[in-house]
Amino acid sequence: MAKSYMTLKQNIERENWIETCFGLDFVRKALVPFVISKLKERHTLVLRSAGTNNACQGCHLDTLLLKHSNPSKKQCSLNRRNCLCTSKSSGRKSCPTNFCCSMYNAIIDDHFYGQPEWKNTEMQQWAGDYWAVGKCYININSYKECGSAEEVDCSGLLHIVLNNKYLRSIVDGSGSINDFITMRNIRNEILHSHDMRVDDNRRMDILQHMKNIVTFLNSLDSTYASECGSSLQNLQQLMDHDHSISTQAEVNSLRHNIEILTNENQHIKQHLLDKAIETQNKRLQYLVKKEELIKTIEEEYYRCLTSVSLIPMIKSPTKKVDDVYVDLEMYEGRDSLDDKFERGFNNMENVLYGKGHRHKLIYLLGDAGMGKTTWCKKVINTWLSVRRKIKVENEDDKSWSPDEKVLRHIDVLLHVSLRQHKGSSKVLDMILGQPLFKEYEKHGDTIVNILREEADRCLIVLDGLDEWNHENEDIFPEPDQLHGATVIVTTRPYRKLTLACKNESSKIDKIVKIMGVENVQVLAERVIEQLKSYFPKQEQCSEEDFTFQEFRKKVDDLPDFDVTKSEKGSFMQNFLKNPLMLTLMVCLWYDGNVLCNTATHVIGSMIDWMIRYAETYSALSSREHSRFDMSKLKSNWRESQTCLPESLRSMVNFRDYAGLIVKLSRLADSTLTCF
Repeated sequence: MAKSYMTLKQNIERENWIETCFGLDFVRKALVPFVISKLKERHTLVLRSAGTNNACQGCHLDTLLLKHSNPSKKQCSLNRRNCLCTSKSSGRKSCPTNFCCSMYNAIIDDHFYGQPEWKNTEMQQWAGDYWAVGKCYININSYKECGSAEEVDCSGLLHIVLNNKYLRSIVDGSGSINDFITMRNIRNEILHSHDMRVDDNRRMDILQHMKNIVTFLNSLDSTYASECGSSLQNLQQLMDHDHSISTQAEVNSLRHNIEILTNENQHIKQHLLDKAIETQNKRLQYLVKKEELIKTIEEEYYRCLTSVSLIPMIKSPTKKVDDVYVDLEMYEGRDSLDDKFERGFNNMENVLYGKGHRHKLIYLLGDAGMGKTTWCKKVINTWLSVRRKIKVENEDDKSWSPDEKVLRHIDVLLHVSLRQHKGSSKVLDMILGQPLFKEYEKHGDTIVNILREEADRCLIVLDGLDEWNHENEDIFPEPDQLHGATVIVTTRPYRKLTLACKNESSKIDKIVKIMGVENVQVLAERVIEQLKSYFPKQEQCSEEDFTFQEFRKKVDDLPDFDVTKSEKGSFMQNFLKNPLMLTLMVCLWYDGNVLCNTATHVIGSMIDWMIRYAETYSALSSREHSRFDMSKLKSNWRESQTCLPESLRSMVNFRDYAGLIVKLSRLADSTLTCF
């Protein structure tokens, strides 16, 4: 527990640090319009003083000779160090128009410390490019190739503001000069960090200071409002922990930081630089592997887990989950699998969270056909949508659904179909044993590392506990080595699970039960729409004959049946709330079958319809007929029709397949009730 807490604390402090790195970039974006406009203003004034008519583009810094001193005295009359008028005058020549000399002197005079960085500039560009002059005020000599202020990091822009007297006077005149000096120190504190960690209090101090700087810039000129407004919004989201940072964005930030630090090696102590670069490089390598894993998972899930067949027995065409999914009514259980479920909801936040924290082990219960697997696919599809959105810079927060806002804190989602892992008991072994990770063995170590380092950023979905068997009946999937990652287990309610809930060692944090589809009409209309596209009716049939209202009228008109009366209509109410049963009932009605008012007859009609569909469209193809003598099989199966309820014997398919249906019924009874 102590180790888990320390890991979580370190992860939080590392996230705080990366948020401050992003905060620096938001400050940078707010500084850009201010720096550009003021450098242009000052450049215009300096050009006017130097004489634009005398502009020269033929001089070079390594050949220019200034005229204000006597070279023989080997001492600058202005007491400048390394001036171009003295000891280095051999082979130099004066500017023919004196323009370059005037500009050179003006740049030195405009520097607060009188020490421009000449290696950042080309003298030939001074007459026509304000930025060629502006780069002289950045202390570090690695900015020569930067073509504009937009390409400069926050440190470089702060150097310009603090070193150029014209810009500095604007800041100083407003009483904010100390804030900018502090901002420069904060930048160094962040980038030179050897452990990439910032505690919560310091994080808030840093972000508030950044916000103050941007607020000041925003007050200077209305033309800065766009960039400053956006930066203020993003900084506030960072302060509220409401800003999504993708793994790729963090990778890009670290690469940028390392590049900057490498260029700073002559300005700070070498051992501090080496430690900072080493720490950030280590994190960078981890994140690159993590991003490769996430990309592999995304591609696999897009291919396999984002589509569903809305109608049973029809595997094609499939639909995107979002096109067919209808919210489910869910209720939270208090302590076991009894009927005491309360607090209805339908969103991810209430499934994952409780009392301000995310649960570690959640059981999602639902009877057959309630949509557990479809719900899992919906979660996966929502996570994939989140992954797309966080890759888009400045994504409008209003476009995020409530479920997306919850899942954007999940970096890695791992789905396991338990029916495929009946010989395993450890969840980690099930994950690593999936074909996807067997094919890409390198991802196995990455998964283990992510679970160890960032379990709080992982969600594991185990679908179909009731379809999972183990030689030891008392064993449940074991979440060992998951280090506290959130696990959702879907299952039908059954006796063995009741025992698990009463066992304190199971450590189930929450039990959620699916009670049915939230909006019957929406689901029914989507089924009808797909039926119309797949089985179009004859021209003489009117579209108005096949609407939800007509379907519901058929249900309401059943003899001695009223859906508003719970005693008479309880089974039908349950059928209408069950997504699978509702879908099959719509199929029966659409196919012209008469709906009946007994559960036995309704279910029998469903089975009869599925057999008829299978015979007509899919399973019993000519190839299958060549392998089996279906007429002989049916002849044998008909002998068991006396075992069927009398109301089902009138159905042709039930008579033909009676023996098979009876055997399957006994199998279902023995397997589904033995728990």
